[in-house]
Amino acid sequence: MQNSKCFVPLLFTLCLTQSFNLSAMENEPPPTQTQTNKGLSLSFSVANEPLEQNASSDETQWIDVDSNRHLLLIHNAKGRKERGHVLLLHTQGENADHPRLVQPLAKQLTRLGWKVFAPNIAAEDYFVESTKTENAETQNNNSENKQDNNEKGNSTEIPKENKSSFAFESKEKYQEYYTNLCKAIFDQSEITKQPLILIANQNSAYWSIPCLSITKELTPIIFLQAELPLGIAKNLDEIFAQQTSPLFSFRVSHDKKDPFTKSFEKRLWQAKNQRFNVGMLQSQKLDIENVSIARTITGWIEKQRKKR
Repeated sequence: MQNSKCFVPLLFTLCLTQSFNLSAMENEPPPTQTQTNKGLSLSFSVANEPLEQNASSDETQWIDVDSNRHLLLIHNAKGRKERGHVLLLHTQGENADHPRLVQPLAKQLTRLGWKVFAPNIAAEDYFVESTKTENAETQNNNSENKQDNNEKGNSTEIPKENKSSFAFESKEKYQEYYTNLCKAIFDQSEITKQPLILIANQNSAYWSIPCLSITKELTPIIFLQAELPLGIAKNLDEIFAQQTSPLFSFRVSHDKKDPFTKSFEKRLWQAKNQRFNVGMLQSQKLDIENVSIARTITGWIEKQRKKR
């Protein structure tokens, strides 16, 4: 009997398996979903397994967050001097190896001596109870960033009415998940073995703030075009007033209506070391050869260390 004809049940099963594997490799992978404790699912903009196979990182690691597997990309330091570790958090609608910003910035930082850890973060799939006024305010807060990044699918949509159809019951539950993600990375990887900085892109800036309280050391944080996530329409004064970590905020342009800008201008963030830059960060894809942001971040950190 020829091997190519799969009449025997066992061989038939193997042939079907091979056929499906080839099909999966040839087609673009859909967003992946990982089952949660509640029987619902976490959605990712890119499936974790294909992302691992095609990642530009030097290493990959799997971590558990609330009983869900998450992929962590690790870019090893390649500079002459080892400067420490970076936790690089992507924005909504992108992934841990997205070519717009996280991938080129990770590569630039490694050239300067940083080891970069980039987790694949689940989508903001939570129930939002909001009024029309609140929705309008949220849309106005984020209109500039949506216009710049339409390709990411980071748009404001009318929430589903059925709360049970969401992976997270509320934005508070999603914040709890995000904080647990940071904790899992700190606990299960080597990231805290060297001085750490945290870099958060767009709406990750908001979610990442509670992560600062997990580390034992005072962790510097860098915001890249910080913005409020969907359904969160409030000022940040109270949150900012509790923060003491060194802060560097990059923005594409100055917007007095932006909630982050409003609170920054009130000087409510309590850290002595604060810096702000408008214009260095561009809305388009980060040029891998333009290392101005990576060099500015590195210089800012090194200056702080010399003062100690």
